Amino acid sequence: MNIYKLFKILVLLLLLAAYAMGFARPIEFSNTDIGRHLQNGSLFLNQNILPQTNFYSYTHPDFPVVNHHWGSGVIFFIIAKYLGFTYLSLLYLLLCLGAVILMIRHSLKHTDFWPLASAMALAWPIAISRTEIRPEGFSYLLAALYYYLLWQVKDKRLSLKWLYLLPFLQVIWINLHIYFVIGIFIVFMFFLETLISSALNKCKTKNSSIMSAIFYSLSGKLSTEDQQKFRRTLANVLMLLLITCLLNPSGIKGALEPFVIFTSYGYRIVENQSLFFMQRLFPSSELSYFSTLLIISALSIATYLILASKQKESISIAELLINLTFGIMATLALRNFTLFGLFIIPLLAKSWTTCSRLKPSLISLPLVAALILALIYKDIAINKYNRASIGLHGKTLAPLEFFQNNDLQGPIFNNYDIGAMLIYGLYPLEKVFVDNRPEAYPQEFFNNDYIPYQEDEKRWKEAEEKYKFNVIFFYRRDNTPWGQQFLINRVYDKTWAPVFVDHATIILLKRNALNEALIQRFALPLTMFQVKPN
Repeated sequence: MNIYKLFKILVLLLLLAAYAMGFARPIEFSNTDIGRHLQNGSLFLNQNILPQTNFYSYTHPDFPVVNHHWGSGVIFFIIAKYLGFTYLSLLYLLLCLGAVILMIRHSLKHTDFWPLASAMALAWPIAISRTEIRPEGFSYLLAALYYYLLWQVKDKRLSLKWLYLLPFLQVIWINLHIYFVIGIFIVFMFFLETLISSALNKCKTKNSSIMSAIFYSLSGKLSTEDQQKFRRTLANVLMLLLITCLLNPSGIKGALEPFVIFTSYGYRIVENQSLFFMQRLFPSSELSYFSTLLIISALSIATYLILASKQKESISIAELLINLTFGIMATLALRNFTLFGLFIIPLLAKSWTTCSRLKPSLISLPLVAALILALIYKDIAINKYNRASIGLHGKTLAPLEFFQNNDLQGPIFNNYDIGAMLIYGLYPLEKVFVDNRPEAYPQEFFNNDYIPYQEDEKRWKEAEEKYKFNVIFFYRRDNTPWGQQFLINRVYDKTWAPVFVDHATIILLKRNALNEALIQRFALPLTMFQVKPN
């Protein structure tokens, strides 16, 4: 093994280490979903209960809910209970890193090393943007695995029989995360590619148009006969995938949930907002970087298509359509950033490889682009590295310990963000007013109750009378205008007393006989709060 090859291996390992550090984030309970997932897993394993209604809440306990990620909760709970939270962090890190490795392994068969290294470096800030431990980690790995297996079969490195593994994986996927439909989509794109390839091969002429040339050879290393077998196998697998989607606790409702879940969303959350909306209201380096990466990707792929079509190089329409779709999805909802970041790696690497081979003068462009962006957006890297850690974040469970150790009693008024944390630490002794599942509550609940209670002091008094709140348990970094103003008003409300505050949470107690001793012991001075009420 020569020194140059060793150097390339070292570069690859350093890039993988960068991805690992990017995915390594401490577990924060105060504004994440992990608490509810752990409670779901506990209920299933210890009490054989699979929540199908919103019984964690006292406001709408009978509201029907499709539990589309129950399997992830079971896995998370087992690891957290028997191995600890450090290993739960490691699990998520390995899921995401596994997806990256599959993309690299596929790319190494189709691209040169330095274009691949450049693509990995450019995609890094976007690919690691979703670091909270979520069921979608399973989706990243499974989506990459589907993609990898399909390419292996297309390149004749694996037999067609391997594709029949996908329906078995689909049974697992549909019970882990709602993105199971992505697996069907990826398979369908490869099936569509075979149809287009067959149609173009029939009408192909020597004086083909530029569009015909672009799709000149979509079948990779498959002969016409093999391509027909590939198409038939994909058709069979697609049918099996659709059937296996019914194998979930909610049956047809669970299979259709990805297409209807947003019809019942009554609350706007950041991860579902578009790039344009967020860039206008909350501009950031990461959002600017994504916009820049989109432009670079579009220009690179366009150049690749033009050069490849002139030389009649093989182009995969499946790869193009998959990346186009994920690019649109990421632009329309921030939650899809990682999905786009993962899948753009092989296409960017392939584009730059083809361009550099056909036009050697272009070989330095990806390296220059990566260097320029690294200098412009170095603050992203610094921020990501400074936060690299695994296991629990400091004293993230301290608010729950305060509540439990001092025998506080509800009813609790809490905000959206912190609901899952309360479900984890206080259920079944206490139920929540709301939690971070918009689909688990009627739309009118958010529009007519939850938000007005915080915006309108008259409505708040009505809510106090109706629910007899004894505790306010809030994620104090709530960025909504109504949340911040509500907290300010409550801190200076003489009928409430702040008794606990930390980096993310605040607890207030109702001034009454039940809480009198606790308030005398723990009441916080108003001088701690540098704000004034309306």
